[in-house]
Amino acid sequence: MAKTLLIVGVDPGTTSAYAALDTDGNLVAFDSGKTFDLSILINELILAGKTLVVGCDKKTTPSFVYRYATKVGASLVTPKADLLVAEKKKAVDQFCEKHGVKMHNTHESDALASALFAYKEVRTTIEKVKNAMKKSGDKKYQDRVMELVIQDGLSIQLALEIAKDKEDETTRLIKKVLDKRPSEPEMRITKGEEVTRLYDKIKRQNKLLDAVRKDNNRLKADNQTLLSQKTGLERKLKRAVDTAKGQAERKIGRKNDKTSLLRREIKRKDDQIEQLTRYHEIHRDMLSTAKKSYILKRLATLGYSEYLKKKKLLMVDTNDILYVSDPSIFSRKTIDALKDMVTFIVFSKRPPILVSKSFICIDARKLNIKESEDFAIVDKKSFDSMVDDDRLLDRIVDEYKSSRKQI
Repeated sequence: MAKTLLIVGVDPGTTSAYAALDTDGNLVAFDSGKTFDLSILINELILAGKTLVVGCDKKTTPSFVYRYATKVGASLVTPKADLLVAEKKKAVDQFCEKHGVKMHNTHESDALASALFAYKEVRTTIEKVKNAMKKSGDKKYQDRVMELVIQDGLSIQLALEIAKDKEDETTRLIKKVLDKRPSEPEMRITKGEEVTRLYDKIKRQNKLLDAVRKDNNRLKADNQTLLSQKTGLERKLKRAVDTAKGQAERKIGRKNDKTSLLRREIKRKDDQIEQLTRYHEIHRDMLSTAKKSYILKRLATLGYSEYLKKKKLLMVDTNDILYVSDPSIFSRKTIDALKDMVTFIVFSKRPPILVSKSFICIDARKLNIKESEDFAIVDKKSFDSMVDDDRLLDRIVDEYKSSRKQI
């Protein structure tokens, strides 16, 4: 169980006396005797509690009082001037009347007066500690905090952290300093005040450091957020670029397709123009050389559908000369329709026997022919020379007559 903290008044002399109050100002113990030396005083007061403050009624602290305070590690309180006898008597009488106690002699009265003076000096500090502990809910640390504040001159906050035996770096540092504090009361207070200033400085630095850490953590979080946003934007940008690229490629592809289509169309038109130009030249030649040339009407084959189409288009009639690209494709109906109208057929590909027996067939390679899609022209002289050739003509006529008979 924790010992009661005492505010002790000591009256040294041939007959020594002491009086002890608790931190609420109640009288705990008092006594006097001629045999009171320092060890007896210490032993008796240890039984009553733990000395927090030692007071006396003299401006100059008696050696006995000073040695007691130093031995027990208590704070020493002395008046600025010796306490007046009347002042001491009044304070003691009021206290004894209020609490129903009586001192045995003047030595005990002086000791009580010293204790009351010391209590009055530290009462404000005691109340501050009590209120702080009540407010923070740390009442169990009250006595230890009171010791550190009054005896060592520490701040209440620092004293509480030490009382709680906190193991942070600052508290460990302060404890090391306190462990080396001097035993003299006035030096303890001075050292305690220095420690408090050091603690306050460290606390300010730690507070600033905490603020920097928080700010740094906030900046890290902001940076992480920005990195996430950047990554998201980069993904969006990539998707947008890929989409735009794809659209552009598709657009270019469509344009290329359209360009290719246009090129093919242009080529087709160019081919048509070239063909029309060639036809125009042929037709012009046909017109300009009409008197010197024969006009040949062109058929792709001697198939019946081809014949019907070209008969209407080219108005195939009696004595026309036909230019058939491939007479190997033929229809008997076509031969029957043409054999009484047409005598000569110019061919590009050698005709079968039935065709060669039905018409006079002339190889186009032996003629100088200019051709268009539906017509061709051949020089009359070259054509007639081939027809008038005796050997050719005899053979042709014989073959023709023979074929007519067979038909």
